[in-house]
Amino acid sequence: PVTMTVQQKGKQFSYQLTEIEPFSSDAFAALISNYNDMDFADVGDNESDPFIAKMIHQGFIQHGSSGFYDSQGNQLSSGESGHQH
Repeated sequence: PVTMTVQQKGKQFSYQLTEIEPFSSDAFAALISNYNDMDFADVGDNESDPFIAKMIHQGFIQHGSSGFYDSQGNQLSSGESGHQH
């Protein structure tokens, strides 16, 4: 976004983009080369992954759940239950 305003605890913060510097696809690939990724469909099968374990511990993910959550971490109802592939 060019501008963004956030209100938190009675305070307002405004951010303004002042400069943008494009870079090549190679530079972008180098930037994200150490990122780990995971297909969300496989989350329930990877409870041993440290990130997934933390999300389960915090209540954002439950094995066998729909896999759909709102921005507060609450599971969204899909009309079905259980983990399926």
